[in-house]
Amino acid sequence: MSENDSIKPHGGVLVNRITNVDPTGLFSITISEDLANDVENIADGIFSPLEGFLGQQDFESVISRGRLANDLAWTIPIVLDVDEETANKMKDAGDVLLQNPDGIGVAVLHVDEVFTFDKEKAAKGVYG
Repeated sequence: MSENDSIKPHGGVLVNRITNVDPTGLFSITISEDLANDVENIADGIFSPLEGFLGQQDFESVISRGRLANDLAWTIPIVLDVDEETANKMKDAGDVLLQNPDGIGVAVLHVDEVFTFDKEKAAKGVYG
């Protein structure tokens, strides 16, 4: 199989979100190992075409239709679920260092939006 015959990533473009941003002085939060894995999957393009956690429009579309807002099939919402106090601090900070449970920085997240959702409704939308 030649390079031209390789399978295209979902959405047609392989996402690469790896950066060398200096996290010094950024507001930071500790995330679970599962969320750290989601971050790695976004950064490495495994979750292509996602370029970050889902925003509200994509989230609601995934829950109700099993598709992103741009109509690409996507059935599982990938979100950074934090408590309201942390979400407000993140929104105020703008850029946030995400650390794994060992305190190692795994990503710098630019916060575009913060929204709430009903977890039970989301679970029913995804799993029926």
